[in-house]
Amino acid sequence: MSGKNCHISEEQISANVLRGMIENVPGMIYRFVLSPDGQMTFSYVSSGCIEIYGVSPETIINESGLALGTVHPHDAASLQESIMESAANLTRFHWQGRIRHVNGSLRWIQAVSKPTRHGADGSIHWNGYLCDVTDQIQAQEAARRSQALLACLHQAQTQFITALDKRVVFEELLTSLLVLTDSVYGFIAEVQENAQGKPELGSFALTSLDWDSESSRFHGHKNMPAETRKIERLFAPYGLTETIVIANEVAPTGQPRPAGYSELLTYLGLPVWSGTELIGVIGIANRPNGYDTELVQFLDPFVSTCAGLMEATRNEQRRSFAEQNLRDSRHFLSRIADTTPEIIYIYDRENDRNVYANRELVNVLGYTAEEVQASQDKLLATLIHPEDFPLIVAHSQKQCHAEEGEIFEIEYRMRHKNGEWRWLLSRETPFQRNAEGIVIQVLGTALDITDKKLLQTQVIQSEKLAALGELVAGVAHEINNPLTAISGHCQLLETHPDARVQKKAAAILTMAERTAKIVRSLLSFARTHGSERRIVSLNALVEMTLDICGYKFEKSDIEICKDFADNGPRAYCNENQLEQVLLNLLNNAEYALRTKPVGSRILTLSTRTITEADGTQWGMLSVADTGSGIPAYILPHIFDPFFTTKDIGEGTGLGLSVCHGIIESHGGSMELETQVGVGTQFTLKLPARSVRKKAA
Repeated sequence: MSGKNCHISEEQISANVLRGMIENVPGMIYRFVLSPDGQMTFSYVSSGCIEIYGVSPETIINESGLALGTVHPHDAASLQESIMESAANLTRFHWQGRIRHVNGSLRWIQAVSKPTRHGADGSIHWNGYLCDVTDQIQAQEAARRSQALLACLHQAQTQFITALDKRVVFEELLTSLLVLTDSVYGFIAEVQENAQGKPELGSFALTSLDWDSESSRFHGHKNMPAETRKIERLFAPYGLTETIVIANEVAPTGQPRPAGYSELLTYLGLPVWSGTELIGVIGIANRPNGYDTELVQFLDPFVSTCAGLMEATRNEQRRSFAEQNLRDSRHFLSRIADTTPEIIYIYDRENDRNVYANRELVNVLGYTAEEVQASQDKLLATLIHPEDFPLIVAHSQKQCHAEEGEIFEIEYRMRHKNGEWRWLLSRETPFQRNAEGIVIQVLGTALDITDKKLLQTQVIQSEKLAALGELVAGVAHEINNPLTAISGHCQLLETHPDARVQKKAAAILTMAERTAKIVRSLLSFARTHGSERRIVSLNALVEMTLDICGYKFEKSDIEICKDFADNGPRAYCNENQLEQVLLNLLNNAEYALRTKPVGSRILTLSTRTITEADGTQWGMLSVADTGSGIPAYILPHIFDPFFTTKDIGEGTGLGLSVCHGIIESHGGSMELETQVGVGTQFTLKLPARSVRKKAA
């Protein structure tokens, strides 16, 4: 063989290399030609077309209409527009759409090319690249569907909290489910028991149907609820199921369907479980490409959400049913109780309030049961004669560990609505206990024995009743302070997530624990014996109190100024009680500053230590505001119980009187300086160390 015959030119080598590269590139390289007469042909197609179209390059070249004919009908117009626009302006061609593979599967492709005009005949040639982007499109669609599913579930959970009709929530869930799955109709149903104790489906949501007379007659069953009849007939032979049902070839039943409603062709049934109990079923039908396990997995969060909502609906129904039964029972018992000539009542010892009284209460004392219950924990303080109150307390204490069925009797006086005192004979027995077995409620009867006491001297209300009334009402007033702090911190936690969250949460917990101490502290003060006291840093106390209520001042645009002495002023006191005094003064200052313009609302807290000539040291704590000051005519009454200048609902008038009593019980004093139009300053003077009282 001659050397000439064996010689291969560099051009041939380059062409072979290029051809090999083209054949190994993923996708398809092509040359597309648009002739002046409008004919469209492929003059070159790489072997990548086999994977994309399922046909050989020769087939596409020889049958140019074949490739164009595989384009999905919905995308054909956009392809034609893209070709014409690129040809008219010789701009870059870019198109994405669907084609039908020779095996029948639908695929997404993307084509990119640049046109050039051929000078010889005026035809336009596109040398380009085409690739299969089905996986990418499907991934995007899956992400979109997942986001839509999560949005649907979030909206349903949010609506469920406020919706009066829970069915509306399930109907919207079903609508979203049909859109997400490309299904035509479906249902979300609850598993119920019929009159025979057998399970059946009761609809939460069912695709809206219009029954014609023929369908109604066929589907109707006299003893079956209407919604159940629709589900059982529309989705036959499916419906109530304990396992997942995937049916992509449903045999025609030959039964009439509601007008305009298609035959059941494909079906997916999903059981809804709560633990080991089947509580519902979700069914959807007629998805064009049928149903599969991948879709079942995708819908798992949907099923779980429905399970939670169904269980919540059941719990609400049970609660409503129980409440109705309770109302019926109470109605029955109240009719019996109202026929007796004695007052019948239930008294809550734990919360110091009456929770039930029959109609005889009006006949004996002139009060309705609603009026007595509205008095809450002030009932005993306002209605029991002060001379008899200690007997009531002792009587109540004996009941703490009473035996079941044990009966206690007591005679005492109660105030009639017209102001008169009536003698009552009460017989009480344990009614309810707490977990420790302590009696917290008693059931009693009270008989009017006033006629038997006609010879006794008419009693006059003593100051003890008023003082006790102030104390009990003061307890309710002071409880508002920690609750206000708790509310403020909760709002702060919701709106200001930062590094201080843990500190604020701890403050909330502290106030919750101290709430229970308030009542004990004030009652201890009323009995005039000391509570636990220790040396407390006034600076630290102010800082801790501001940590608790500072958000309230920030919200009200109040500037806090601190003027703390460097020597660390101290006071020998009950820390909890002093904190309540400071909280009350801060709340009063905040109220006084509300009417001042923003920028002039200033609250100053200062501490110092003073030493008298005999060496006695005092811790001084001042709270000063730039409010409107206190008029002279009000000053004599500011420490009087029940006196208040605040609006109705803003205060009881007990705050300063209780604060004054607490400071005096510590051996200290509360001083006031005020100037109308300038502001007010309260100064607390407390002993800096424990002082042992000399023996008398």
